Order: sequence, then C-alpha cells, then structure tokens
Amino acid sequence: MKFYEIKGFWGLTHFIVMAALVLSCLTLVPILLTMVTWNAVMGDLLEGPTIGFWQAALLAAALMLGAHMVFKPEIEFKFYREEDLLGGNGPQDSDSSKKGH
Repeated sequence: MKFYEIKGFWGLTHFIVMAALVLSCLTLVPILLTMVTWNAVMGDLLEGPTIGFWQAALLAAALMLGAHMVFKPEIEFKFYREEDLLGGNGPQDSDSSKKGH
C-alpha cells in the first residue's frame, strides 16, 4: 500500500479539492446518466413524463439499492418443517434430523 505525504497548506488544499472532485463525480455521474437515460427513453421515445435532477437522484439511489439487494443479498431465509417447530425440539440441522428418522 502506498502512502502519500501531504506537505503544507497547498498540499492540504490540493488534497481537499481532489477529494471533493472525486466525490462529486461519483455522485453526479450516476444521477446525470439516470436523468439523461430516463428522459431519452421515456420522454422522447415513449412520450412519457420527464424527470428533473432530484427525481433522478432518488431514482438512481433506488436503482443502486435494488442492485445491491439483488446481487449482494445479506438476508438469509431458513425454512423449517412444521413438525420440527411444534415437536418441542426447535429448528435443527438437516444432519441431526436425519439421525432420528
């Protein structure tokens, strides 16, 4: 890993300006891409409504959240048989439930 040394006031100023530029590009590019794509497809081709910047920001956030939920799910669903839950033993692993049957 490389470390960069920030020297003096101008080095700090340069770092802050570059960090702000990178963060604004990472924020603005997806929003503008969403707005332009929506307005081109829905507005021009399908003669539907067009959206503004803040609507595109919310739509881009919803699309990114949806993509994260689809491609990196962190919720795990477990299914149990009714007799396992009502039998008093509680949920068990599939290996231990096979031993009893």
